[in-house]
Amino acid sequence: PRAVILVVHGGNDRTAEIAEAIGRSDRLVRTIRNRPDYGKGHASKVGILAAARDLQGTIDADLQFAPEDLPSLLYPVARGECVLAHASRFRGGDWSPEARDRLRDLGNSFLSLLVSALTGTRVTDVTAGFHAWDRRHLLRTWFDDDRFSFDIELIIRTLAGGYPLREVPVRYRHREAGASMHRSASAVVRAGFGMLRVILSAWFQARLLGRVQASSYPRVRGRRAAGREAAP
Repeated sequence: PRAVILVVHGGNDRTAEIAEAIGRSDRLVRTIRNRPDYGKGHASKVGILAAARDLQGTIDADLQFAPEDLPSLLYPVARGECVLAHASRFRGGDWSPEARDRLRDLGNSFLSLLVSALTGTRVTDVTAGFHAWDRRHLLRTWFDDDRFSFDIELIIRTLAGGYPLREVPVRYRHREAGASMHRSASAVVRAGFGMLRVILSAWFQARLLGRVQASSYPRVRGRRAAGREAAP
């Protein structure tokens, strides 16, 4: 990659300190301490606008997904075959047995079927936190969600706008660090209802109101009007 941007949001460990130390010896590594922080989606917006290039990839930091799979997501975007490449664990991807979670996987399957029915395009894994995109596309659509459902919102807005999307098989492992938001059945159910709200809201705006672009564009909560921040 031309550069790595690590957006540190929340938490009280030494992630930012260690990443900044790496950045002092490697100019391609940049760390952003996201304050104020409003969630994963918010941190993603900050990173999207901070990057110097339009070809971008994002991955969750817990190493459930293999960074080595990132080129498989970037290539179809770089070749102009799609504007959003989305990881799928259900298209022949390699799973480790301990990464399975029956309730979470059942909820993901239900949400994926719902998105497929609403958009008319078959998708298999709407909750994977591993993507590549053309930033110019994101600036046409954007996303409202500042928390953990922005992945789904991007898929809905992309498909509702008639833009090409591709699902790419990826490997999936048990997380190496951090605490899952799926710590209990009640947490999974709450997260599921939050995602359902985002799906229906984005679909209603895009298909019934004819507004593919998110209503929050070009704002990033707690920051100046959205614009490309200075590149490192």
